[in-house]
Order: sequence, then C-alpha cells, then structure tokens
Amino acid sequence: MTGASHSSVKRYRELARNPPTNGLERELLLDGPHLLFEAHQSGVAIESAAFEQDAFNEPAIRTLAEQLLADGADVFIVSRKTLESMSPVRSPSGAVGIARRRLSTMADALASVSALIVVAHDVQDPGNVGGIMRTAEAAGATAFVA
Repeated sequence: MTGASHSSVKRYRELARNPPTNGLERELLLDGPHLLFEAHQSGVAIESAAFEQDAFNEPAIRTLAEQLLADGADVFIVSRKTLESMSPVRSPSGAVGIARRRLSTMADALASVSALIVVAHDVQDPGNVGGIMRTAEAAGATAFVA
C-alpha cells in the first residue's frame, strides 16, 4: 500500500467528471468507507481504493483496506489533498474507490421464477423515487423500472 500514482489520480478525476453511461459493465466511483464496505460485502468488485492517512489509522478502515488488498484491489494511502482531488464530493469522508458492476437486463430480472418488478409511472417528486427504490430492494425486487 503506497501513495497513488499520477495516473491513478487522473483516472479517479476522469471518472468523477465523466461517468460511463452506456453498456452493461459500469465503473462506479464510491466515496466513503461505508460505501466501500457495503459494496465489498455485497460482492461488487472493487478495483482500487484510496484511503486518507488519518482515516487509515482507524482499525475498521485498516481492516477494510487489508480485505480489499487481499481480494486483488489496488490500495493507496494518500494525503488529504490528494484524496480531495480523487473524490467526486466536496468533502470526502476518508476513502474513495472504483468498483465495477455488471448491470442486469430486464431479461435477467424476468428470468427469476420469483421475479418482482416494481414500476414507477409519472412519479412527480424525485425523493419519492428514492423511497420507492429502497422499499423495492427491501422487499426483494428483481428490477425497478421508471
């Protein structure tokens, strides 16, 4: 685990500015140890992660970094200034990472014997879409269509 190279920092910056919008394979830029932990726990492939030195001193953060490293991710310990340049948010929370996830198709969702498709039509308040999505996931939905 070392400092991030210039090319790594550049890749994070580019992904923050221009997230990919096509294809089924997506790179996700995750900010915060909680998002990295949840993605790792759910089986999302983490390609790389950068941790601010102060955050890395916390045992839970160090354990997460060691797990990611053991799973083959590139792990960097960086300064606060470098982390700020890598993060997609104004005030990063100590860690940022790049994950790769394959998006499911509607055919994938319908292939399940117990498919549960939630459809949101003409929802006017964007906040309600988030609530519907969270409820659908908690109920085991296999797809969400808006």
